Amino acid sequence: MTKTLPVAFAALLSTASVHAELQPYIGLSVNFFAINSDLTATGSGFFSSSSGLISDSGTALGVSGGFLADENSKIRFSYYSGEESDSSIMTATVISLSYDYIFNARGSHQGWFLGGGISNVSIEFDQSNVSTSSSASATGLMLQVGYEYMMNTNLLVEFAYSLNFAEIKQTNNSVPPGLIFDYTQDVNNLGISLSYLF
Repeated sequence: MTKTLPVAFAALLSTASVHAELQPYIGLSVNFFAINSDLTATGSGFFSSSSGLISDSGTALGVSGGFLADENSKIRFSYYSGEESDSSIMTATVISLSYDYIFNARGSHQGWFLGGGISNVSIEFDQSNVSTSSSASATGLMLQVGYEYMMNTNLLVEFAYSLNFAEIKQTNNSVPPGLIFDYTQDVNNLGISLSYLF
């Protein structure tokens, strides 16, 4: 992970026109995320196995930034980390890097956009009265769609839905011991951000 995003960032910068003037920006975001879990519990004796799909949601503040490459495109970096509010035992951390193309229905950087890139997703379980702690992460492709509006020469508002294709696999044990919980997880997110353009 420490090398993947910087290499991807350099590759995205190289795709921008050498004649384009990159305009940096930085902002704050509010993220409404969901952790989707495919859970399998196995044990011995009278309990053999059970499986099911679970979704836990939460809200987290984050930061975003990047460069406007031209009137129709931008390079975007984002980070957020927060605890889901359903069971309050999982924390999701998502770092992503993407290239977005803006369709500009209403002017420069004013319209729907479609983007793609790479993200690293980490999920951490806290120790609870039913299971032990654990953590795992994965890196994979991500896709996002949204709407952005440049309010003036210095302020940019963005609404974006991000789908991370990274699958996190982890295992923890029940408390007291007896069951093994195997999880396959992913995270999606709806984010709202306000950014300042330099």
